[in-house]
Amino acid sequence: MLVNLAAAAGLLLGHPPPESAAAQSKADWPDGEERWFLAGRFDAGLILKASAYVGYGQPFWMWAGLQAAATGATDFFTVSTGIRLSLPILEFTAEYRRTEPYLRGPLPVKDSYDSHDLGDTRREGYDAIDLDLWGVVPLPYSYIFAEVTATWLPDRKRRYEESLRAVVDGWCGAARGAIGARIGDDGWVRIGMLAEVVVSERPALPGVRIGPSLQLVFGPSTDLVLAGLWPVSGEDDFEPIDAVTGAVALRWRLTTGGPDISFP
Repeated sequence: MLVNLAAAAGLLLGHPPPESAAAQSKADWPDGEERWFLAGRFDAGLILKASAYVGYGQPFWMWAGLQAAATGATDFFTVSTGIRLSLPILEFTAEYRRTEPYLRGPLPVKDSYDSHDLGDTRREGYDAIDLDLWGVVPLPYSYIFAEVTATWLPDRKRRYEESLRAVVDGWCGAARGAIGARIGDDGWVRIGMLAEVVVSERPALPGVRIGPSLQLVFGPSTDLVLAGLWPVSGEDDFEPIDAVTGAVALRWRLTTGGPDISFP
């Protein structure tokens, strides 16, 4: 059941909260000088993801530039490239993404789907254009997080979109929100509840998922994220392995002129 939890790890807790806000606890990032830089982030868990950034500003705090990433999971592989604008409590990205599922492909048009339908297809990769806007409002001992994503699938074929973990076509996207508490010195422990609504041009009820999250911020370079979202409504009847989304990952950040990777 948990093998594919992190299929949307680029959507959730590289998503609560934004990179800049996620690094606030025990952070050296706000103290850095504005400069040109190269930076990277590595996620190790139920998925493996490597991200690279080049830009100007204070990396992982307030900057603008280019990004590229490669993500590997048990049932798909993606590469992406695009632009990023990062502010202390708000971030925006626009990128091109190529996804290569290991088994899945376009689906026939029907009212609803189950996990058997997903395996009864001819494998086919697909292109996508992703727009993400997300932010966080820090409060005393707590935070509120919100995100809106929009994805365009140019081939307009109905398919299981790996990043959304939902059957969609054409334009699709999600709205997410969370409320959480910051515990301990510098708020290095963060617990919260997440909610997600997935929509598409496909004529179907929006898919709704909810679940808990936990983030442990060990330092400016290292944190651990755990999250799980379970479906509570929608047209389709997937097995948990195809319906659940979330993140389980230890993440490291590094940059030219930045702090070393560290642990407590």
